Amino acid sequence: MGKATIKKQKEAQNKVSVYDEALRNHTSYSTRGFDVRKTGSFGMEDFCEYMIRSISDCDFEKYRTEKSFIHYVSRHLFKEYHIPGFMDQAWSDNNQKEFRFWFVAAGRGMSLYKTCTKEYMTKKETHLFLTKGRNNLTIYENIWLARARAQGVDPSIAVTLLKANPRMCNQLNDEFWLGVFKFFIKNPIKKGNKLGEVIDFLIEQKHINPTFTLKGRTVHSLIQLSDQWHYDLARIKKHGTGHWDPLPISNWQREYGNSKNKRTYEVKQILTGKELSREGNAMRHCVYSYKRRCQASQSFIFSMQKTEYETGRKEYVTRRCATIEVDKNKRIVQARGYCNRGLKGAENNVLKDWASVNGLIVNPYYW
Repeated sequence: MGKATIKKQKEAQNKVSVYDEALRNHTSYSTRGFDVRKTGSFGMEDFCEYMIRSISDCDFEKYRTEKSFIHYVSRHLFKEYHIPGFMDQAWSDNNQKEFRFWFVAAGRGMSLYKTCTKEYMTKKETHLFLTKGRNNLTIYENIWLARARAQGVDPSIAVTLLKANPRMCNQLNDEFWLGVFKFFIKNPIKKGNKLGEVIDFLIEQKHINPTFTLKGRTVHSLIQLSDQWHYDLARIKKHGTGHWDPLPISNWQREYGNSKNKRTYEVKQILTGKELSREGNAMRHCVYSYKRRCQASQSFIFSMQKTEYETGRKEYVTRRCATIEVDKNKRIVQARGYCNRGLKGAENNVLKDWASVNGLIVNPYYW
């Protein structure tokens, strides 16, 4: 290890010692609702090598709230150039501590784009982040706001979208949420709570179907899907939950067709009232009325789903295609498609393959 490196390490250690000693000796706020010894050092000691002033020069007696203390001390230690006010959250909010070096880099006059933001923003967006940010927004939200400003979008539209979906803000490089953000800043929803409702719908869809995208969709179609989802959700809540023991059959999956027309069928057992209600809502039939029979182990309900590539949407899509009832003697009592239609030829073949693997008796008159 070189002498220069050893010297830098000793200097950093001395700064940390001075920093800790200054905080340890500070007692003036213990009777004013704010005690630095209890709140800690906010992680500033990790950046001692970048300090341009000593903490021993701080006048602690002036600052009687945690917020003002952080604002003063962090700028005393690191500020040589302008630092946006909202960047204080890097020290006060542990959920945003990843931005602490951003604060230090900005204060020391380092290139924020080269050292920190290149992964998240362009040079133009970084400039807008530093100069046009809002103190009432989080650091995450200000990054998204800078992205919107760079595209010439009305900031109020961007802020409305950010407030409607706080969870989106933390997903800085998630392709899905980047697409959602770009979609809605170009096609804003301003009426009532519709934007928040649609965002909630998208969060759920992304959770249950990772391949879900906005390709080929319009604002009107999204609102329709969202309204239907909220209606179904209300029905599920009204119906309640409940659960029951399964028929000893494992979930089943098989691929059919060649590479161009490959389809994957899956059959899953439904074991809760909530899932039973979802099945009925999606398939538009009354399977939920079988809840009591399921709880009494007289009937067991299975959902058949198909995943295939849709050329129009240029992606793989999973859809429910049949609901199956099996009795306690492992006989398939009935199987119904959307709106109680009979099964199609391919669905019948899948049903027979599934029944054969699991030793089920197929009633030739179930349809």
